[in-house]
Amino acid sequence: MEEKRYQCDNRIGFFEAIAEFLHKTPARVEHPSCFHKGDTCCRYIVTWDRSPAHIWKLLRNYGFLVGMTVIPALFFILHPKAWGLFVLVAGLLTVSFAFVCLYLEKRALIETVKAQGDAAKDLLEETNIRYNNAIFVQEIGQAISSILDIDALIKTVAHVMEKRLDFDRGMIMTPDRRETRLLYRAGYGYETDIEGLLRTTGFHLDNPNSRGSAVEAFKKQKPVLVNDISEIERDLSEKSMEFVRQAHTQSFICVPIVYEHHSLGVIIVDNIRSKRVFTTSDMNLLMSVASQAAISMANAISFQRLQTSEEKY
Repeated sequence: MEEKRYQCDNRIGFFEAIAEFLHKTPARVEHPSCFHKGDTCCRYIVTWDRSPAHIWKLLRNYGFLVGMTVIPALFFILHPKAWGLFVLVAGLLTVSFAFVCLYLEKRALIETVKAQGDAAKDLLEETNIRYNNAIFVQEIGQAISSILDIDALIKTVAHVMEKRLDFDRGMIMTPDRRETRLLYRAGYGYETDIEGLLRTTGFHLDNPNSRGSAVEAFKKQKPVLVNDISEIERDLSEKSMEFVRQAHTQSFICVPIVYEHHSLGVIIVDNIRSKRVFTTSDMNLLMSVASQAAISMANAISFQRLQTSEEKY
């Protein structure tokens, strides 16, 4: 029978499982020599850490064996009362070792069950997040597929983001006609004064000193994920830093809306109440939203141009 490569992996898993069955933790298996790498045989080095319960179990077993050996011999040496006292003390010690061992095993079992419960809870939360994300992408596609008005389209995307995504705030910015500034078009979660500031200022695209993340994402067409605003303070202009202070932004994600290598805008989300750390999965989800929005925005822009052309000619 010819030896296959996967059989080495099967044996490693088997050795790990044996130790986990005996000591509640998987073994460490090293495989220094392998037949499939040109060695004459496969050699495995299996090591594991002894748990406190296992050590106490050994003490209990050895104590019981020593006691069963010594007690009959001492019967002929010690006084009957002394021998009875010795038997009582040995029995109490053995029972104590047994109780300590049982307690440690139960505690380890409780910790294992708790860890598995936490893992199951995390898995369930991750499943719910993925489900909500799938529903969100579906809703976005259905909601914007037939909208040909650019303002209604952007507001719809922002509304579905507020409903389905786990972000405190979010907004969509698009350039003006001459593409000299990024302007606020729609958003959610912002206080009235912050939203008013967004509507009246915007970010300059024609200023070489403008180094904000929104401008960089728009120009370079690359997403930006920041979990600590202090990490990029040196790269921001004074105007951008002033806006960050007024908005109380601590972490954010900024993704570009790109259609056929042309930037149509940016989507920005951030958290001010939630302490949840942004992940690459969050950024990828926003990228898929931006991709769908880009197609619908391009269609809406083309439709508006067509209407303008028909009215003109």
